[in-house]
Amino acid sequence: MNLDHLRYFEVLAQLEHYGKAAEKLHISQPNLTYAVSQIEQELGAPLFEKAGRSIRLTRYGHEFLRVVKSSLDVLDSGTRAVREASQNGGLILLGSIRTLGTTLVPDLMRNFQAQTDLDVRFQLRSENGFSASLLKAVEEKRLDFCFTSSPGNAAVFESFSFHRKPFVVITPLGHPLSSRQSVALQDTLPYPQICFASCSGLRKNVDALFSQIHAAPTVAMETEEDAVIAGLVASGFGIAVLPDDPLFQSLPLTVLPLTSPDPGRMAYLSRRRGICLPDAAEQFWQFCQKQLVR
Repeated sequence: MNLDHLRYFEVLAQLEHYGKAAEKLHISQPNLTYAVSQIEQELGAPLFEKAGRSIRLTRYGHEFLRVVKSSLDVLDSGTRAVREASQNGGLILLGSIRTLGTTLVPDLMRNFQAQTDLDVRFQLRSENGFSASLLKAVEEKRLDFCFTSSPGNAAVFESFSFHRKPFVVITPLGHPLSSRQSVALQDTLPYPQICFASCSGLRKNVDALFSQIHAAPTVAMETEEDAVIAGLVASGFGIAVLPDDPLFQSLPLTVLPLTSPDPGRMAYLSRRRGICLPDAAEQFWQFCQKQLVR
């Protein structure tokens, strides 16, 4: 059975549309149709049926997709493992949210390279910076691991948690809270706040803190980036509750420890279950566990 045809089938099964699948695969729609018909002819069973302007898998198609995914995963993992082993090391594909990717993840990369005899190389990507996007990239095998603020589906991902920097409250200089040594979350309620956008994993963490005091902030503005939040606070648009960051020291801000409720936070390192990774990637996973889980 043609290997390319199997990959075509997998993409078509995901998109359920010949035109979109052909565009993603950079082939013509007739070539895609021919590839699927060849597979169906060899199997002696229909894999797709029409569903309006789209298509959907038949019960035979669902079963075949399960087999194809498993087979391609094994083939891709084995191919990469052989290539990496021949180079006495390998490339490790990492993803990280920005707050972890500025210091923690680079430190782990550098320390691992210093203690291993393998010729290890890294690629560090942020996708769009959201935990959900990073986890999706791991699920699709575009990344080996990802560092995120929330865990993925336990049925799909193997993860472990670790402690990370706590939340702080940042205010403009001269703000009524800026003269304090620390702040309780209750103290922030009278003031407008700059918040993470709802699509951010950190927004869920901040909302969870407010839920502990049975309150909600007065949202003056929402944005996706903590650096933008810091700039808006420095310009006097409000205050913010967010993870501590060295960036804050370079802006006209007051950074106040958050004391109540307990702002202890967790982060996660995740990988897809059932994937055979090269030795270098497996060793890096174990190294991170030893360094982060104490």
